[in-house]
Amino acid sequence: MKIGTDAMIFGALISVEAKTNALDIGTGTGVLSLMLAQKNKNLHISAIEIDEKASLEAKFNVENSSFKNQVEVIHSDFLLCDFTEKFDLIVSNPPFFEKSLKSSGKVESEQKNLARHTESLPFESLLKKVSDLLKEEGDFWIILPVNAADKLILIANHQRLYLKDEIAVYGKPNLLIRKIVCFSRIPIKHSTSSLLIRVNNNDYSEDYKLLTIDFHNRKL
Repeated sequence: MKIGTDAMIFGALISVEAKTNALDIGTGTGVLSLMLAQKNKNLHISAIEIDEKASLEAKFNVENSSFKNQVEVIHSDFLLCDFTEKFDLIVSNPPFFEKSLKSSGKVESEQKNLARHTESLPFESLLKKVSDLLKEEGDFWIILPVNAADKLILIANHQRLYLKDEIAVYGKPNLLIRKIVCFSRIPIKHSTSSLLIRVNNNDYSEDYKLLTIDFHNRKL
């Protein structure tokens, strides 16, 4: 698993101020947890991953980082895992591709199919368990394709999760590719903003470079 642009912008945008314990659902390589640890030295992160090989990679990355005392990697199914605490920050960067065709042949592995399809973690089940684990003052952040994010927003209220922030992510001008959304326990008027990754000549935008500068060319 490579570190993608999604993880870079997502980790950079998540607010960790005054947070003490976080849960990273589907940690993959562990990069998101490491970014959050870099942003807040007082934050402890439980990083859960269903795929065994990915969890081993995450453990390796954590153990060889400067933040190994802040991040605990758990190899388990999020829906089946019994947590002993609640969290004031829950995050997830799941590569969900709802209604997309599954991979076939030898091009992509079953591991990638497992990671990419909501059958392993349906939205309703995800939101219900997040709601159970989130403290009253907590925030839940997730990055998704646009249609999937819009669906999640519609059903989140049923689990007493209310939209707090909505960030539209543009790959290029006029090309909306992702949404980053944050939910809280408190129903308030939510804020909206946008981020442009690349300009028309395919260079990274100044906003993107400024946002992610602390995570480039630095050994985590």
